[in-house]
Amino acid sequence: MRWMIIAILMGLPMGVLAFDLEALGVQLHIDERPQAEVLDAQNVSVTLYPEAGIGTQMASFALPFPPNALVEHTTIQVLNEEGQEVPVFTKPLVYWWGEKHQALRSVLVQFEVTFRDTMAQTWTLAWNKTDRITREVEVAASETQFVRNDEDVSYHCPKVLAVLPQDWLCKSWIAWQQTPASQNEVATWYDEHVLDQFDNSLMHINSEKYAPHLYDRPATYAKIYVRHGQREHLLAALKAGETYISHLGLDGFFDLKPRDYKYVYGEGSALLYLLTGDVRFKDAALLTLSAWDQWQAFRYRGEGFWTERHVAFGMAAYLHVYELTGDKRLLDLAKAYFEGVYDLQTRPLDSKKPDGAWRHTAESHGDGTGWTTSPWMSALLMDSIWKYWMLTGDERTLVSLAMYAKFIATYAITPDGEGVYYMAASPEAGESVNPENPPHHVEACYMLAMGYYLSGGKDLDLLVKYEKLWPLVIGDNANNPPRKFSWRFRNTSGLVWFLSQNF
Repeated sequence: MRWMIIAILMGLPMGVLAFDLEALGVQLHIDERPQAEVLDAQNVSVTLYPEAGIGTQMASFALPFPPNALVEHTTIQVLNEEGQEVPVFTKPLVYWWGEKHQALRSVLVQFEVTFRDTMAQTWTLAWNKTDRITREVEVAASETQFVRNDEDVSYHCPKVLAVLPQDWLCKSWIAWQQTPASQNEVATWYDEHVLDQFDNSLMHINSEKYAPHLYDRPATYAKIYVRHGQREHLLAALKAGETYISHLGLDGFFDLKPRDYKYVYGEGSALLYLLTGDVRFKDAALLTLSAWDQWQAFRYRGEGFWTERHVAFGMAAYLHVYELTGDKRLLDLAKAYFEGVYDLQTRPLDSKKPDGAWRHTAESHGDGTGWTTSPWMSALLMDSIWKYWMLTGDERTLVSLAMYAKFIATYAITPDGEGVYYMAASPEAGESVNPENPPHHVEACYMLAMGYYLSGGKDLDLLVKYEKLWPLVIGDNANNPPRKFSWRFRNTSGLVWFLSQNF
């Protein structure tokens, strides 16, 4: 009844949502956004690495906060290993724009550290006092970084690399809902697979070929860092981020593949700005909109080129730049992207009944038969829709995500449960073709896990199909082709959080 009322309020044809959710077997029992954990402690440890060698160096990094945790940055103080307070400079970088009091989302922190040897030091940041010892002047990035010439890539490395605990990074919601790898009890296979494939991915960070840069490699490494909290993961993110922005032209396109929207990403740069305060990354994220503002095909009319991937990354660019700037116009643009795909689900252009997919023609996609959808590209799109829900609370997103997850379970998985179709369709609309095992199994697991969460843990069919797919991934080479590493790991870590909510 609740969803029928929403349908009326939205001006949808009577029974559209009732039909979709009931006739399609969709179970939807989540109707409120997750809430960030209320923090008990008002401090966090940070591990400081002397990347530029011994001596006195200026540490400069960004400290992310969850919603409603901190309003006044001048309460932040810094304590060294002996518990002694040292002078600190702080500056707000980004706010939680939708909050009534605009709580801080990320704060630039700068203070001096003396290294007498190459051992890392563990310091403490606290924000439970109104008085502190303050540094009055911000130190320029040119003074806090150095150009490191590694064998694989040259990049601007912090003289002092600040590594935050995985638990804090996940609680901060810098990458939205994530479960720390050390607390992963529901899908240990996922983190074992990530770590097994990580080292061999590094050789592709600075590839002169364009394909290894697909699917936002900087964002992929940044999210691995968020969940694992390790130095090597943060350095990989910084290297990949530097490589990406060095190829970003003034037109917002990636110069190794000019005028190709598939290579225009805002998430990786946005995450790195929230982690470092390096304005180059913020500028790069904003620059991507110069490209996406030119793309008007997000609302599909039944002809012309259209894929879920393009909508996913265009929508994500607007959302992530909104996160950095608070410009509500960008949320309106993201809304237009969402409504375009939502219409395809609830008012299919082929005039047939909804089946849960954002159906479009095989001719428009360049693959498949009849009216079809790409399951693996849709994992990218579901990630963007989830973020749109978190930022807006638009309840239609829940219907959209739950419908597509059920479509995956019903039509995108082969009858034996071991393959995922490259292009999928319900029998009335088209034909599912090209079953694969296991290139895109992790993305399917991510969508099934999301649907299971949205069902309140009640749709066991989704869980059963997830359990059949994931073992087939173990041992698969996630670096062949090189772009697979990012398509497999950029957004799918959310599956751990989804499953843990009903564990």
